[in-house]
Amino acid sequence: MNRIEELKLVISQAQAEINLIQEECTHPVSCTTKKYTGDTGNWDRYDDSWSIDLHCELCGKRWGYSYSRHDDYDNDKKGKRAKYMEASKKYTREIK
Repeated sequence: MNRIEELKLVISQAQAEINLIQEECTHPVSCTTKKYTGDTGNWDRYDDSWSIDLHCELCGKRWGYSYSRHDDYDNDKKGKRAKYMEASKKYTREIK
């Protein structure tokens, strides 16, 4: 095993430990920062979108939610509105 392979092994073990810590963390509100962003200056209001980027100061995990008026339009066409968080779950993404 050469030095590069040894370093890759150490990195993968450290990343596995970080992932375990982040999974077990409860991300308390007092330690989580939120950044709200939006793009609402479009001529077509259905192109407006918003997002929330979250960062846990305890474990370092970053994640976020995205939302747009297209979601409202699609839900209204079906005759029902989904709750914000339920609709957002399909847009949840990891931020690396």
